[in-house]
Amino acid sequence: MRIRVSHLVVASCLVVFLGGMLAMRRSPGEGGVPAGPRKAAWQKIEQNLREGRPKSAAAALEGLVEDAIADGAWAEVARGIATRVLAETGDRPADDPERLLRLDAAIAVAAPQTRSVLETVAANWTWNYFLANRWRFAQRTRGGVASEDLATIAEWDLPLIIAEIERRFERALGDAESLKLLPTEEWRAILDPGAIRVGRLDGKNGDSPEDVARAVAMRPTLWDVVMANAVAFAASGERGLVAPEDVFEPDASGPLLRSRDAFLAWDAAAETSDVASPVAKAVMLYQTWLRGHAGDADPTPGLAIDLERIEWAGEVAVGEGVEEQRQQALQRFIEEAGDHPLATRGRAALAERLLEQGDPTAAHALASEGVAAHPASAGGAECRNLIARIEAASLELATERTWAEPWPVIRANYLNLARVSLRVVAADWEERLEAGRPEWQWLEADDRRKILAAKPIKAFAADIPATPDFRSRSHDIPVPRDLPPGCYWVLASANETFSDSDNVVSGCFVWVSRLALVADTAEPTAVEREGGNGPAGARDLGDGELSGHLVDIRTGEPLAGAAVDAFVQPRNRQQQAFQRTASATTDAEGRYQIRLTGDMISRESVVLGATAVLDGVTHRIGAGRTSIRRYRRPQRTRSAIVVTDRGIHRPGQTVFYKGIACEADTRGGSYEALADRAVTVVFRDANNRELATSTHQTNSRGSFHGTFAIPPSALPGQWSISVQGERVVGGVAVRVEEYKRPKFLVELAAPAGEVKLAADVSLEGTASTYTGLPVAGGSVSWEVEREVRFAPWCRWMFPWLPFGGEAARIAHGDTTTDAEGRFEVLFPARPDLSLPRDALPVFRYRVKATVTDASGETRQDERVVNAGYAPVEAEVTCDAWQAAAEGPADVELTIATTSLDGEPRAASGTLRVARLVQPDAVARGDWLGEGPFQPWRGGNRRGLRGRCLCRAATGRWRGAC
Repeated sequence: MRIRVSHLVVASCLVVFLGGMLAMRRSPGEGGVPAGPRKAAWQKIEQNLREGRPKSAAAALEGLVEDAIADGAWAEVARGIATRVLAETGDRPADDPERLLRLDAAIAVAAPQTRSVLETVAANWTWNYFLANRWRFAQRTRGGVASEDLATIAEWDLPLIIAEIERRFERALGDAESLKLLPTEEWRAILDPGAIRVGRLDGKNGDSPEDVARAVAMRPTLWDVVMANAVAFAASGERGLVAPEDVFEPDASGPLLRSRDAFLAWDAAAETSDVASPVAKAVMLYQTWLRGHAGDADPTPGLAIDLERIEWAGEVAVGEGVEEQRQQALQRFIEEAGDHPLATRGRAALAERLLEQGDPTAAHALASEGVAAHPASAGGAECRNLIARIEAASLELATERTWAEPWPVIRANYLNLARVSLRVVAADWEERLEAGRPEWQWLEADDRRKILAAKPIKAFAADIPATPDFRSRSHDIPVPRDLPPGCYWVLASANETFSDSDNVVSGCFVWVSRLALVADTAEPTAVEREGGNGPAGARDLGDGELSGHLVDIRTGEPLAGAAVDAFVQPRNRQQQAFQRTASATTDAEGRYQIRLTGDMISRESVVLGATAVLDGVTHRIGAGRTSIRRYRRPQRTRSAIVVTDRGIHRPGQTVFYKGIACEADTRGGSYEALADRAVTVVFRDANNRELATSTHQTNSRGSFHGTFAIPPSALPGQWSISVQGERVVGGVAVRVEEYKRPKFLVELAAPAGEVKLAADVSLEGTASTYTGLPVAGGSVSWEVEREVRFAPWCRWMFPWLPFGGEAARIAHGDTTTDAEGRFEVLFPARPDLSLPRDALPVFRYRVKATVTDASGETRQDERVVNAGYAPVEAEVTCDAWQAAAEGPADVELTIATTSLDGEPRAASGTLRVARLVQPDAVARGDWLGEGPFQPWRGGNRRGLRGRCLCRAATGRWRGAC
């Protein structure tokens, strides 16, 4: 993670999409009040609401609504009704629906002239009530409350409240012309404009008059506010757990990201049969919203809506070139906006996209244009923040954990720096063991201060290539080669003072040593066995050990006679110090073995350390924390294996069962039947009530058998047969169901021809009785769900690909069987355009057909059809090991080509065999994690990322680099 200095000295601009949230906090002077004889009363009400006195505000409303009704001031009447509800419920929590209930009751008796406005308020409040309680509705069982009475809204399930929100938005938008006549400025006491906000640079989240003016300019009327709410609701994708009829996936190359005129001319509803698609609804709402501002004298609302449309469309569009189309749409918006301040917001959005696509130079230039054009605008603040991020300096160290010949390097990963200062400070590994934190990454504030204040053993600086293109670079710095063996902190700073203000410091913990402590790859385990030589109830630890090798890094030779110590930490966290508990001496092959004793098993973790004398110099090395996994292995187990005569039984039938009692010794590999043993068999119903028991004596082969009768009035469900005996347990489930023998079956045949993506696929289905007669005139309902699978190699090239997910329903239909009982399923093999073609995904189309005959009997069949960008799959196999005694050897290769359905397919192609270039010497490997060899586990020379040690200007310690 890169650390940028600008985050320490430049306050970020907070951008929040509020979506019409209820305005409960106000800054002085916010919210216009109606002019006229009651202006002073409204000002008093507003002051009470601002100062958090809702009861005083409600008292001030007494008589005001009645006077407004007498004067025919209907907008003021509606405002008074909503304000009264708001004041009376101002002290209630967000999950209390009382505000909605009171407003709904007020709407029912309100004058007709006020209802359109109040419906707008109701839709706004209902949407925000859902947002505040969404987690409750998402977790609630579906169908829990059947009543649609608003008084029970707190008990509704997700589909019910989603339907209610949609209904209220439709009702609120029904009187659009009246809402367009009501200025937002006069209604901000009840509704928030819901436009883009930019916080002030002093870090406060209050709204300045300029912020409020910009928000009102983007949402000039109440119609804009309710449209913004409706769009936010549709764009959220909430469907109330209803699966899509046919998933709507707009193509990025289509009208969705084209010009405003092309978008308005698009008939999205004609491209999908899913009338409930949130994407399609959002498209139509954006079109209605944009048309409502066509020809406005002030282009601000239309431009704000169009920019929001482009940014939303860039997230939902699919297909190749989504990012390119998104950037082109933003560029067109900038050109269309011209010198308008919103063009700067468009530049900020486009610059952000360029930065994410890896072009910081172009992003910096574009953001600079935005600042120059409108420095005081919201977009100007966003552009300044983006420039600060791009120009920020960052520094990160990476080096090998152990320094010895052949000498490694210190790799500085940096940005916007030309010089780096370094220090080497002595470290005390034993002290860290006593503190219970052997991991060098676990640093407290005192640790950081102590390390930065320590006198350096080495101090030097290095000039590094500049980064004028704003792209991070890596530069390798030679390590000091005259350090005595020991452990050290290696620190790097952006300035030579290593200050804790406006600076970034990165550090690593290293060992200077010729020792490499290699642990066995298997996790250390301790086997607990019953019995043993200890007190009653004690466990014998059995076999288990910490083992490995100690070698000389310089030569690779094993080191004999070296000491290896095990330090363990008590489970009691109040005593965190690691204590030396066991020791071992390496043998002639450099191998060490430390037996896991009872004391070690009772501990939480173990750390190993090694000491050896080489050429008269003492070298040491410490390893990381090792956890010991414990498990219990029973000596012998007994079980009963039981089977029944059939899978499903009807009430009144007899269940025949047979079982075998056996004993197993997994450690000794001994398995045998239990002869002449008494066992009891218990029969239980679906409610786990015991209905009958039977006692058996196993024969010489350990088997037993019997029957149970199912009562004629038995409760259907999962019944059970369980076996009990001398430590013998077992059983089997018995399924009891009422069922009738089917009269006909449905079969879906495979496609006749090759299945191609984006082309229609035809499947023929047949419904026939078991006697061979066709089922004519049967009603057929079918649907197609699309799934996806990837080849195993895709994970290496496309690690972000999803491993799985919900199937997308892409087609459905209804038909009838003809006189021969046949029917056709025709659907388009639409690919998932959000997935890259290079990954060669295979799309699985799961076709389900359900046929109902004249008597009402229903039967179903299912078939999976596969299609992909490559219609044929090829596999090359050969023996893993090939040997040649003298000269070239013949290698047999097996090549198989199949369709995506696994059927053999003839194919022609080219087979290439490449010879790998053999290195002259064994490669060191890129231990710093930037090359093809990345040793994620094991070894003491693995690359270690730095830990930032600087103290930021904000007073917070920075995290890991």
